Order: sequence, then structure tokens, then C-alpha cells
Amino acid sequence: MSKVIFFLIVIISINSCKNNSKENKVINKQDIEQLEKNEKEVVKDDIYRVTITGVFSKKGLISMNYLENSNDKFNSQQYLIKHFEANISEQKITFELPKDVYLENFRIRPLYDDKSHSEIQISEINISINGYNLNIDQTNFFEFFKGNAYVNIEPNNPIITFKTNVINGREIFDPFIIGSDKLVYELQIL
Repeated sequence: MSKVIFFLIVIISINSCKNNSKENKVINKQDIEQLEKNEKEVVKDDIYRVTITGVFSKKGLISMNYLENSNDKFNSQQYLIKHFEANISEQKITFELPKDVYLENFRIRPLYDDKSHSEIQISEINISINGYNLNIDQTNFFEFFKGNAYVNIEPNNPIITFKTNVINGREIFDPFIIGSDKLVYELQIL
């Protein structure tokens, strides 16, 4: 009798293992199907997207000039504009470049409705194309961007301040942030 019980336990254990392995195969197949589905959902449209996440405390607009060749000069033909509302909460502003544009560098320029200078608190800039991403946050922002004479950027500080300069007796406000050589390099391999 004990041999029969032992034999039944062995058979049940073997069947149980077979069922578990079948369930694992189904789960693995479902995992693979989900991965394939996720891969299909990745936008592969050859469009660069630059998303700026930050706090814009005054109403205005932000423009982005872009270059397809980093040796060229910025011009008014390769230019995008986005409006933003004043808000003390973070906002995301996304620029979509025209299809089949090869991004090698860009600069960002704010302009406020009240014509005053202010500051922007940028927590992240994300550059993406076809599922590939370059994330720039406050810990490495200083490495990837530099400002002109109207901009103050400090390492590990998310607040970028803008100032006016006096030229020929006139107060001038023309700040912009431009990609560094490191950004150019990273965009070339993105």
C-alpha cells in the first residue's frame, strides 16, 4: 500500500512539474508578445522631438533654432516657436522638427509677453528619435549647454537666469542657450 501511495505522489509531482513548465511557456510567450507589441508602439517616424520640462513663471514663448550641420550658422528658416503660460508647476514644451531633419545642434531663446527678463527652472531636456533618447537634467545640463552674455548657468543649478546688457546706451535683452560640443557629439551618435 505504501508503494502505491509513493507511486501516486511521484506521478502527481511529475504531472505538476509538466503543468508548471507549460504555464511558464505560456507566460514567456505572453511576455514576448508584449515586448513585440511595445516595440511596435515605439514611434519610428524619423522625427526629432525636443521636450523641455521646467517651470516658466511668466507668460511668453520659447523659440528653438536648429542646425542640421553644426558647422552652419543659425538662421530664420530652421526655427520653431512654442507659447507657454505662466505657472509655478512644471510644464512640458515639446518641439517636433520636420520629418527627415537631422539634428546636430540647437539653441533655445525665451521671450516674455511683458518684455521683461526672468528666469526658467529647467529640470530636464529630452531629445528623442525613433525610440532613442538623450536625457539632460540639472546634474549634467552645464556639460551640454552654454549661455550667451545674457544668460547665467551654474553647475547643478536648475535655475537659469537671464539679464539685460546695455549696448550703446540701450538696454538689450537677447538671451539664448546653445548646445555645447558635447551635445553635438551626442546628437551625432543618437
